[in-house]
Amino acid sequence: MTLPISTQLKKILVPLDFSETSLHAMKYAASLALKLNSEIVLFHTVGVPVVTSGDMVFTTDVSALQKDAIVQLEKAKAELLNIGHKLNVSISLAIGVPANEINLKCKEDGIDLVIMGSDGTSGVIEVVFGSVTRSVIANCPCPVLTVPLNAPNTFPGKVVFATNFDDHELQPLFLLTEMLKPLRTEIHLIHVDSTADMKSQDELLTYFRGQVTANINYDNIKFHLLKGDDVEDTIESFIVGNKIEWLAIAKRKRNFFDFVTSKSLTNKLHHHSYVPLLVFHTAVHSGTPLF
Repeated sequence: MTLPISTQLKKILVPLDFSETSLHAMKYAASLALKLNSEIVLFHTVGVPVVTSGDMVFTTDVSALQKDAIVQLEKAKAELLNIGHKLNVSISLAIGVPANEINLKCKEDGIDLVIMGSDGTSGVIEVVFGSVTRSVIANCPCPVLTVPLNAPNTFPGKVVFATNFDDHELQPLFLLTEMLKPLRTEIHLIHVDSTADMKSQDELLTYFRGQVTANINYDNIKFHLLKGDDVEDTIESFIVGNKIEWLAIAKRKRNFFDFVTSKSLTNKLHHHSYVPLLVFHTAVHSGTPLF
């Protein structure tokens, strides 16, 4: 398998609606950017107000909204520069549908990572049901990190990467290791098996460990084959018991949202809503899904 050459996080996009949640994500991004020497782009989308009168539809003037948004973006930028004067921060404004404009911005500007806020009262639940966040995760060409309001503003010391032992996950894992190398983060690859055939799972683990070793240069990866009748319980227990600070997932169209919309998992993560969720894209593939 051919993996990309070393990829650094040169540019981080932070979408802002100026809520407490999005401003917390902005500060979280600033701490990460200082450590990784990344540029931060603060981005806001002005929606186009529509007024109806009888059978007529009119779009109102957005110039006042644009001016107000620029003032708020400049204020947010000044706040970040007070946190770290060495930060490289720019602002950007668009008019349209927020999710569409965020995804377009990522494609046009070569964004390496999007960092967005998620409601700390519901953790991953907000990632699922927040329409903007969900659309960005589904269509964004780069990884998306969603940060709950309760997430401590610290570097991730321990990260879980949930794996299905599939070759398609090697590229997202490679990107994760490149992202975290400067932080020397401990990465835990976990696979939960709810079947009785542990021998075949051991063989898959051995194969995947070999693929990772051959293709990825990162010396702080630990492999875990976990046995559990309830996948959600097992993941949640591992996150809590090992004080995991990020949960990373390679998104697969077929089963990703089945996983994150699972009532049992979201209810459990509701109580541990300090864990940011990092989502990578990978190709749709055959095989038994992890979740």
